[in-house]
Amino acid sequence: MKHLSTILKNTATLITLWGVIGGFLFIGEAEAQNPFNGKVYLDSRWTIIRKDKITTTESPKAGDQIVREWKAKDKNGNDVVVTNKTAAIGTEVLKQTETINTRIKKLTGYANLVSVKDNPELVRVYFWNSTSRTVPSNYTVEDKKFELAKTSNKDTMEFTKDPIPQKLDTPQHYRLAKLDHKEFQRRKNEDWITKAKRIIDVSDEKDTIKYHLIERYGQEEEYYIKFNEGQTFWSHGGNYDIGAIIVPFKYYLKYDHTTNIPDSSISVRGTTVSDFNLGVFLGYSYGGEKHSFRSGIIRNTVRIKATFGATIGLGKQDLTSKNTLTATTPLTGDDKLAVPIMMIGVGQMFSIQDIKLAFFVGTDLGLTEDARSWDHHAKLWIGFGIGYNLAGLTVGKKD
Repeated sequence: MKHLSTILKNTATLITLWGVIGGFLFIGEAEAQNPFNGKVYLDSRWTIIRKDKITTTESPKAGDQIVREWKAKDKNGNDVVVTNKTAAIGTEVLKQTETINTRIKKLTGYANLVSVKDNPELVRVYFWNSTSRTVPSNYTVEDKKFELAKTSNKDTMEFTKDPIPQKLDTPQHYRLAKLDHKEFQRRKNEDWITKAKRIIDVSDEKDTIKYHLIERYGQEEEYYIKFNEGQTFWSHGGNYDIGAIIVPFKYYLKYDHTTNIPDSSISVRGTTVSDFNLGVFLGYSYGGEKHSFRSGIIRNTVRIKATFGATIGLGKQDLTSKNTLTATTPLTGDDKLAVPIMMIGVGQMFSIQDIKLAFFVGTDLGLTEDARSWDHHAKLWIGFGIGYNLAGLTVGKKD
């Protein structure tokens, strides 16, 4: 119980110190913008180009000449264009499909960017899927699907068919962006909504519209951004971070150890220790990455981020007569004993690319009876660490 009380007391002190140290490290980086692991967060500054297919119809008058062309191969295997001319009888309806560029503003989200070989100024955008949304049973959905159509020489989004409200018998899952009804009313004229190809109105059991699910990015469409040679930009984002960490330098704080003798105590001085230890660090990172578009390739030039997290690891500690003063049976003379310890700490790291510099506060716990005779067992330390990122577990930004 005595050890538990000491650990709880040190934990409270540890959290307080973490807040002080963490705040100091994070100042100046809060405004940074960053993608991680090959992805970019495209914010509202960008105008996205969506490749849309639009079908137009035309009804020729009787006697008008209709010319049809298609590609074929001759007997030698060469490409040729075959032309067929006929006179219209006045009842034909001719359909023609063309691809147009639809410019969409404020289409934000995480995406991978890939250069287009045939057009070095264009970059293909592969948006990440939206978070899965579950609509509960007994709710009503009105699934509205749109397609691009020409009306009065203007491209507009029109219903592909009249939507029919449907009450759900079982919960349904959708990977679409979500806006509550009030937010949707406020933003309904934004490009990414007016040009969406699918919008689902969701109503509760009382037929009150609660929210809307919007197809922010269609899986069948192609998206692009046009860059200029030499253009640079910053993007931001966050991710969970896991990696190996070494805390080679620890400073154990001094304290007074109360003995069983009234009005008597042992003063344990602060000390710096550099024994071996290796831990696993898990935290959340946020920061910014600078990109440069050159020769048709997006290059990462700078990546900076700050990470909050915790570490746990194993190490060893050499016990001597100088660091077992508070033990029931201290070591004497030149006696020396290596014991295993478990390191627990929290801290903040600042990184440039994958190299990390960190400050930690924590405590070391002896794993054997001998180890618990160490003067700094379950006591507080402050450390400086270096590390290298092993992996990034990415989380997307909420729609």
